[in-house]
Amino acid sequence: MIDTGRRFWPVHTVELVIDALSYLKQNVLHFHMSDFCRFSVESKLYPNLTESLQGELAGHYSQADLSALV
Repeated sequence: MIDTGRRFWPVHTVELVIDALSYLKQNVLHFHMSDFCRFSVESKLYPNLTESLQGELAGHYSQADLSALV
């Protein structure tokens, strides 16, 4: 499980986790992207969801980042 709903993980780190899962022959990844305190996915309809993230809550994934991860 990757909990980016509470703390942002850089794309490179997520890619390393996915690679590690493949080495271990695992095929399920729970990618938790939102929580009550932050929303970690870029929203084209509601851009203020990610613009206000600062400090420890800073960071979000763009639409292109998610497409690359998938």
